[in-house]
Amino acid sequence: MVDSDCAVTPEVNESAADNMRSTTFTVTTPVAQPNLTITAFTVPNGTPGQTVTASVTIRNNGTGPTPAAGFTVAINSPATTIVCNGAESALVPITGALAAGASRTVLFTSFILPSAPGTHTATAMVDFGCTVAETDESDDDNKSQATFVVAATPPPPAPNLIVTDITIPDDAPGAKVIAVVTVHNAGNAPTPTPFEVAINQTNPAMTATTPEDGAVITLPLAAGASRTVFISTILGAAGPKTGSAMADSDDVVTEQREIDNTLPVSFVISVPRPNLIITGFDVPNGTPGALVDVTVTVKNDGTAATTVGYEVAVNVNTSTMNCATLESGQATGGILAAGASRSHVIPSVALPSTPGAHIATALVDSDGVDPTCTITESNETDNTKNTGFSVAAFAVGTSKLDGTPKLLQKGKTVVLTVNATNIHAVSGCRLSGDNGQVWTILPNALGNIVDEKRTTLPIVAQTRFVLQCTDLNNAPMLPREVIIKLVPSFREF
Repeated sequence: MVDSDCAVTPEVNESAADNMRSTTFTVTTPVAQPNLTITAFTVPNGTPGQTVTASVTIRNNGTGPTPAAGFTVAINSPATTIVCNGAESALVPITGALAAGASRTVLFTSFILPSAPGTHTATAMVDFGCTVAETDESDDDNKSQATFVVAATPPPPAPNLIVTDITIPDDAPGAKVIAVVTVHNAGNAPTPTPFEVAINQTNPAMTATTPEDGAVITLPLAAGASRTVFISTILGAAGPKTGSAMADSDDVVTEQREIDNTLPVSFVISVPRPNLIITGFDVPNGTPGALVDVTVTVKNDGTAATTVGYEVAVNVNTSTMNCATLESGQATGGILAAGASRSHVIPSVALPSTPGAHIATALVDSDGVDPTCTITESNETDNTKNTGFSVAAFAVGTSKLDGTPKLLQKGKTVVLTVNATNIHAVSGCRLSGDNGQVWTILPNALGNIVDEKRTTLPIVAQTRFVLQCTDLNNAPMLPREVIIKLVPSFREF
């Protein structure tokens, strides 16, 4: 809108439509994508035509992982340029996804040096096939150059230590963890002495003078060999971190190259929290509307105990649940220590009224308000578990239960009459009462039950009797019941 403060007056046309123009625009949600870069590229010096091991360290600086199908790293030498699917001297395919923030060192173990002596340049490129959609396709960080010398006379053999992999576990501040570091000797001679491998939790580019958060001395390493070492370290303050590992961190080994000993790593130091998960869940099979006892086992898979008790609930009519979902039944548990488990029985859960296969869902921390519900956890997305169960249709047939009389004075008895027929014949019936009486009633020679009578004990309170019959295939028939009531007694004052 022009003259939006309406200060220009008079105008030939003061209408709002004359002073305004509209346009449309779209606000999109950023999509997590990778962005591959090369953080280090080295080619050892050597002699004409010598086979050496070149190394390329790649890093995903994007916000999402690379596709699981992988990508390719290429070297072109001698050359100062390299393009997608162009000329190359060597290729190494990378399988699997590279997580956001992760690094990996790729070894070209059969790289052949040029035949002409002198100083040469090689160029490396990650995603050589240009198959990975990245946040920035125009940056040059996915390419890198390395200079090396081809000597007319062979240089003396020497080791060249590089770090090819490092993992620092995510855990809580102050936790003692084991970092796993893989070291490779890319040179053409063994290391003459033992050497140190060290880590730093906050410095992504360690040097020999960088303070160490953990280190280990390892034995000499043969040319072309790799070794995995384990370094104990105590995690620092909470938050995302980018650290590194360094081979020959005590600088005792003379190497072909002294600038490729480190590899960065990203990890998270998290505040200790509980994490409730369901490890066991069972819903018995039954008939429509039957009441069953459901069992659920809860585990605290987190790093801290819950500070309060929790609720665990089930729904036998849905495959998803959250804190607001209606529940078929629930149970409660007290404080649960980290690593501990507890089993619950949720009684009298009514099965669906429709026969067939069904999916039920159990949810722990089922009360409160989404998304955290009641208990704040390290992972709020793994609180549910599904299980399958079956509801069998009632067998085709009829059964009947009658009681005479249904209303009587206290202390009198009742005669119960049972009838049952079925297209597959009746295998038997069970008649039971709240007063503890139970009868098993068998069919006649024709497979039916006709006017079978049973006399109750003296009735002293309202009593419910239930008849449940099955056919020859052991399929249940629709249950029947009768309730016997007492005549009210009155006292005159």
